[in-house]
Amino acid sequence: MDSMDDAFGNWLAGFIDGEGSFGIVPGTVGRDERRGYLCSFTIHLRDDDLPILNEIAARTGFGTIQRTPAKGTTKPAARWAVSAKRDCATLVALLDRYPLRAKKRADYALWREAVLLWNTRVRGRGRRPGDDEMWARMAELCEALRAVRGYPVASRSRMRNVPCAAPNSADWLALDAFTE
Repeated sequence: MDSMDDAFGNWLAGFIDGEGSFGIVPGTVGRDERRGYLCSFTIHLRDDDLPILNEIAARTGFGTIQRTPAKGTTKPAARWAVSAKRDCATLVALLDRYPLRAKKRADYALWREAVLLWNTRVRGRGRRPGDDEMWARMAELCEALRAVRGYPVASRSRMRNVPCAAPNSADWLALDAFTE
């Protein structure tokens, strides 16, 4: 990213403002599948725009390209997905350098905080001191992101009705019903 030219960086920020989607979603964390939160970012386009997604992935050096075939009346699609902790942190650095200037700026501010918080947690097994507070804050950020958007985070997935409540709350006990 250090070698990214300013013209492309500013263009990408504008493209993200129009086409990007920031996510903070409840999920499982680690090999022991503890309840927690995951951060992600995607740009989802029609498959005929795949070359621009490939260029974004090549020029940033992170994220993955995923393709979806046509199904029913839908057209084939492609997306640039950023979901690894390190890649999300790299995207934060990029967007701090090339700031968003339109409506996604509010989404980004919440997502940025979640990514930075998420990256403070060291990998490994088991609960650690401070986890409850961190997951509670992530739940607040998840709800705030939903409120800013005015619609559920994962509106097309089975997770759309999953509450952003903190792990170990009664709402989390119902999570399995949404993910089976």
